[in-house]
Amino acid sequence: MSSDYSFDEYLSWRAQTDFWRDDEFLQATIKRYSHEQWETVDTSLREVSPRLSQDWTALLQVAARPENAIRLEPYDPYNNRVDRLVRSAQMEQLEREMFGEALFADDTSDWVSLVKMGLFLAHGEAGVNCPLACTAGLVTLLEQFADRPETLAMLEHLKHGVAGHYGRGAQYLTEIQGGSDVAANQLRAVRDDDGEWRLYGDKFFCSATQADYSVVTARVTEEDAEDTDDAPGVGLFVVPSWLPGNAPDGPRNGFTINRLKHKLGSREMPTAELTFDGALAYQLGRTDRGIANMTRHVLAQSRLNCGLATATGVSRAYREAKQYTQYREAFGVPVAQFPLVQLQLAQLERASKRYTAGMFRITGDFIRLRSADSYDVSEDRWREQFRLRQLIMLSKLVTAEAAPNLYLQAMTLLGANGMMEDFCDLPRLFRDSVTNQMWEGPRNILLTQIFNDLSRHLDRYPPQELVAELLPTTPADRVSELGSELEAILAHGTLSLPGAGTLDICERWIGLSETIFHEYCDAAVADVESHSELP
Repeated sequence: MSSDYSFDEYLSWRAQTDFWRDDEFLQATIKRYSHEQWETVDTSLREVSPRLSQDWTALLQVAARPENAIRLEPYDPYNNRVDRLVRSAQMEQLEREMFGEALFADDTSDWVSLVKMGLFLAHGEAGVNCPLACTAGLVTLLEQFADRPETLAMLEHLKHGVAGHYGRGAQYLTEIQGGSDVAANQLRAVRDDDGEWRLYGDKFFCSATQADYSVVTARVTEEDAEDTDDAPGVGLFVVPSWLPGNAPDGPRNGFTINRLKHKLGSREMPTAELTFDGALAYQLGRTDRGIANMTRHVLAQSRLNCGLATATGVSRAYREAKQYTQYREAFGVPVAQFPLVQLQLAQLERASKRYTAGMFRITGDFIRLRSADSYDVSEDRWREQFRLRQLIMLSKLVTAEAAPNLYLQAMTLLGANGMMEDFCDLPRLFRDSVTNQMWEGPRNILLTQIFNDLSRHLDRYPPQELVAELLPTTPADRVSELGSELEAILAHGTLSLPGAGTLDICERWIGLSETIFHEYCDAAVADVESHSELP
């Protein structure tokens, strides 16, 4: 005999959920840090959030099914090499609608753009959020370096669309020998007889392979630069996926897609291995400044997005777990009445508030400093920019490390149903969060980079002053304690010297990094709550 048990009450709540309207703390945070932009942001989010929360959720749930996995068709019916990516109709529609929000248009404010992207990230990567982040970086690069009709046309396509279609960006840095050591890139950029750049070589992890344009790092050798004005080194280039007249089903621009990667997470987004064999490319900046330009113009926002994904995604997971435990009964009472469940919910709520307040406080500084006077070379401005750089790296490494366990906690509150891919979105969010740890610099790379940055500027920005300015509302004795620990760790000089002493320093550095970032976030929570009317 079949059971008459019903999930209708829970499903009724889920059918009415609204990521923006339901998250009062997120609204209070944005109101606190967006200042005069608040009403514009609120109006824009209230318009898009019902579609984002309901329609796009439904599209993504279909697109994420195994039978709708992305396929590669190397050849068309006439034996022409086209490397066509076949995606579900639902994923194509989701991408059109999300890119159709025109996040990078001149009349879209930075706050509207970044809050929308943050809320989009409550869906995980979703097959679209990685290309959105890459597009943001490519727009920034082109605004800085576009200097010919082809690159200016790309910029227009990315920002304002062409015939209703908005351009999509990607970035390909990683080669088979590794991803973080970009200086070891072997893919070559060579000028042809017409003076145009052509790329030759392989890239090993190329995400958002459906993109219209990709940012590619490539080496200009001393031999290739000998008879030109180009400087040898690793440069940045933008590569159109198709030459005019060939998109979207014609031959690619001098590269082939060798195979698609079978990833743990972010499965709705294609990641591939590519071979470049004469791809036409356009130079972005000096050919010996590619890594610096990538770090300055692209990685900051990509890493910021990683932290925003944890903030909005964990907030969504908390709300879902809370609602389910209020509905679900065990041993005759709602699961939410058990103290251990209440403890898990409290931990999820604390994390969601901590990362929401902290990440959007950082977002406010990111927007302000990005639009600041570029001619301001004062020491105060340098310190602000230095703090922001460290905070963004800290946010990426700490939130990405925390996210999988937080999603796992939420999943366990739904019991076995929380592990079912067709019951809820939490398993997909969990898988995406694991892969998120690898994007834009894994933890060890970021820990080393921050350590090296702080060590390089010890005299210019002493640790006690840095901690005091990161945590201006923290009691002086606590600032002194944290500053002294930072001084002691930096006194070791390096994280690369083998030995027990370095292992101890590494352990202390990991702990201090997490502590400083969490105290920064907790101060942001207190700041938001003191300026809002939240219950």
